[in-house]
Amino acid sequence: MKTMRIPSFLKTASKVGVAPGTLTHIGKKKVEKPHITMWTYNDEIYEENKLTTVDDCAKLFKNDRVNWVNVDGIHESKVIASLGKQFNLHVLLLEDILNTSHRPKLEEFDDCFFVVVKMLNYIKEERRVNVEQISIVLKDKLILSFQ
Repeated sequence: MKTMRIPSFLKTASKVGVAPGTLTHIGKKKVEKPHITMWTYNDEIYEENKLTTVDDCAKLFKNDRVNWVNVDGIHESKVIASLGKQFNLHVLLLEDILNTSHRPKLEEFDDCFFVVVKMLNYIKEERRVNVEQISIVLKDKLILSFQ
C-alpha cells in the first residue's frame, strides 16, 4: 500500500466540540508578534503609524478620513478580539478571520462587508507556491485587513 503525504496547505486544525464564536487561530504562525499599522488619509493628508497596542487605533481614528488598520500576524486571538470589540465586529466574523483555511468569499453584515481572498506567491528557489489568506472588513471610513 502506497502512503501519500498531504500537502501542508490542505491540512486544517479541527474545532470539533468548540462553541460557535470561539476565537481560535487555525493555520500556521508566520510571525513572532503581530504587527499593526494604521494609515489615515483623505484627498489632502496621509499619515502612517506603527502601533504598539490595539488601543492606539481609537486614539488615531479620524472621522474626516479613511482609516485603514492592517494586522500582519493573526495568531494572537486577543488582538483580533480587541479590534472586534473596538470596531463592533460580529463574533462569527472574527472567528472567520482567525481561520486561514477559508475559500475566497464575500459576506454582507448589517454594517460592513467581509471579504476573504487568497494571495499567491511563487517561490522560485523552492519551486512552490505560497498561499496566504487575507481577510478584509469594509465599514464606513474604516478598512481592516488581516494577513
